Amino acid sequence: MISSEQAFLRAITNFPKWMDIRKRPRTSVGGKYLQSIIEEQDNINDTLMAYMKDFFLISYVGREDTLIDYACIAQVGNVDTTVTIELNLTVTDNAKEFLNNRKTMCLLQDGYIIIDASVKPEDVDMLFYTFHDYKYASRLYKKHIWNVIDEFAMMSSLERFPDETNAQLLQRCFAAFRNPTNSTEQGIKNSITNALINYVPISSDNIIIEKPSYDNIYLEDKEYGSLLICQRTLVTLVMR
Repeated sequence: MISSEQAFLRAITNFPKWMDIRKRPRTSVGGKYLQSIIEEQDNINDTLMAYMKDFFLISYVGREDTLIDYACIAQVGNVDTTVTIELNLTVTDNAKEFLNNRKTMCLLQDGYIIIDASVKPEDVDMLFYTFHDYKYASRLYKKHIWNVIDEFAMMSSLERFPDETNAQLLQRCFAAFRNPTNSTEQGIKNSITNALINYVPISSDNIIIEKPSYDNIYLEDKEYGSLLICQRTLVTLVMR
């Protein structure tokens, strides 16, 4: 894409030579007006580049915490932003302001107080708040907040595990691209290692896949005798 300056100079040549915009392109009223319009091209291009950048998963490495993943929500009913809460957070009804200041603000929306889960103390499960000099209490419930990393995970046929953070889910997304899963023996191993990547140091060498046989399909049990443990494939994890 050509720059706005190049576009301006090219546009000027399309006007007759006797016009003021052609004689004095920088100082004439028409020239200034045309230049201001064409310069918007740069603003649009910068916005487009920033928008396109967010379509690449790697651009979120190191800024996972800028996206809210879990929130604690309490029903407070018909109150306004004059309500105060005991968690020392400022109440706002502006969602953008809340998302940009999650450590110091909470969001009031549709009769609910929404708090970033990372700022709530672990031993707190009730929200105490004051409105018009009356004190109230409401239970806090932890909820997952869908964000763009969940979008990337969905495109990789992944689903966020309970309490899985953005950083952990991001690692599983990368693992899904590095280690493709399928119905082959290696694909099954990749599926297991990808799922456990954030919990234990494991590689495909730690996984043994055996076809069912008379020797491995039964497990001896002292109380019940022989137990049928597998009908298709036996998968064993060997932690070294």
